Amino acid sequence: MNENELMNNTVEISTEKYDDFLEQHEAEQFFDNESDNRIKEEYYEEGKMLSAVNRLKIVKNFRIAARKEKDPNYNPEEPDDFLRKHFLEYNEKNPSPHGVTLGIEIEIPEKTVLPKELRGKEIERDGKEFGYDDQKVLEKKEEREKYKEKFEEAERLGVPNGYDLFWEFAHQPARNPLTIAREVQALIGMGLINKKYAKYPLHVTLGGITAEVSEIGDQSHVLSHALEATAWSTNADRITRPYRTKEGSWAKRGEAGVRDRQEGNSGNDMQPNDEMNISKRGVEFRTLQLQSLSGLDRHLHSAYFLGTALRAFQEQKEKNDKDIIREELADIWTEFSRDCAKLFIDIGVEDPKEIWEIDKRKPDNPSPFKDLAKVLDEGTSNPDSPAAKFIHEMRLLIIQTRTKVKDILERGKRKPKE
Repeated sequence: MNENELMNNTVEISTEKYDDFLEQHEAEQFFDNESDNRIKEEYYEEGKMLSAVNRLKIVKNFRIAARKEKDPNYNPEEPDDFLRKHFLEYNEKNPSPHGVTLGIEIEIPEKTVLPKELRGKEIERDGKEFGYDDQKVLEKKEEREKYKEKFEEAERLGVPNGYDLFWEFAHQPARNPLTIAREVQALIGMGLINKKYAKYPLHVTLGGITAEVSEIGDQSHVLSHALEATAWSTNADRITRPYRTKEGSWAKRGEAGVRDRQEGNSGNDMQPNDEMNISKRGVEFRTLQLQSLSGLDRHLHSAYFLGTALRAFQEQKEKNDKDIIREELADIWTEFSRDCAKLFIDIGVEDPKEIWEIDKRKPDNPSPFKDLAKVLDEGTSNPDSPAAKFIHEMRLLIIQTRTKVKDILERGKRKPKE
């Protein structure tokens, strides 16, 4: 793929609606519907939001760096004023004990950063790129490393490098989806994420749930496939990529795009000092890509609230203690899982709680991933098709479900009416 093809055949990651987001909507969140309407959060007493926590300093520092990129003379506001407007500090310092945590990884391909002469020689298989000539990469190592200096600044500001592809933003776990969304927005503002490229490999990890094969583990696959079906952060090309690449893309680890991450399983998995969750377990969803900032925001909010309901469902099966909130959330998940399965089966795609087969060695074999890819392809290109109706109904089901979960979690946070 040449430079022109890269720019012409992809949809630009839109940030226009978000450029003034931090200034004009500091105390607002996205409302739970399909539009970009926003509704003010229930406000909290200012006394609870006076000092910065480390996680929010990352957001602040990124925001300052993004502004200085546009205006070197930019004079940052006081951090307390910034954080008080955001309501992020309160959410990070006072999370629901039932909530999950969110972590993401965004892989940055060479072609979005390096000029063509500094990239390794592109190697193709069946007309599709999948790798580079390592020898050429070694010869240009010093010149290539200069392009990492700006990325290293991002690492110093608080988002670690995960060491995949040219660079990997491995965001630390957060307790509020908006925290992650703000960090990604700042990376785009700093020019570290090329807006002309709209298919960055994306992994999302939810701490507090499990995908171990069992009655409860299979429900993580329901969540994974439900979010895939919205097309917010994936498409037909992404979920069928393992059939076209030598390394297997997202199929390299885990089962059917879902990777269980338990503390101590391997050097790559959750470590005792991870702030993912006190239970030291989590699930990584690997079939995703960064397509737009609005899509990422919807995906993260949906993953957080649905993941919280799933966590309650799993813990209810495991624990004997009685927790009214957990029971309510678990019932919400049970209803969602049932309704989700019906939508998949009605459109002709396998039950989402099954572990879908993905055999890259036999690309001609049938697969539920191929079936879902056809639905996404048709649904996003033909708004009058049954596939488009399926996508719409999946989005609506997810939005309605996450609204129920959000209402339960916020009961204790609402300021009493005077």
